[in-house]
Amino acid sequence: MTLPPAYGSGGAGGKDYSTDEQDSGQKWHDGRTIYQKTLTGTTGTGALDTIPHGITDYDVLIEHKGAIVRSAGTKQYCALGSTEHPSVIGDNILITVDETNILFVFGASSSQWDTKAYHITIFYVKVA
Repeated sequence: MTLPPAYGSGGAGGKDYSTDEQDSGQKWHDGRTIYQKTLTGTTGTGALDTIPHGITDYDVLIEHKGAIVRSAGTKQYCALGSTEHPSVIGDNILITVDETNILFVFGASSSQWDTKAYHITIFYVKVA
């Protein structure tokens, strides 16, 4: 009997939060490989910040998750979704992903923060 890899080993459904693009071990409904990549860094101080993710042939966002930590240590967990209605985010931080960037939209109070460290993992498929 073959056992699945231990949780944390990456691939085949394990979690490995590498900053390198990697096969997640999962398939999309059409059979394409689901990739994952973790990005870390620091955002700016404005109400909107775009940061290139460096993914080639990006096609469909499956899932993204993460957190932002203010330089003073306050944690702000992230709302996920679309930038079409940023007025509804209030004091939250909304994160979305497009073909070239991760977009951070900061609500009224959170936009007054100083720089913010982030770690965001995105799961996606590439153009067939």
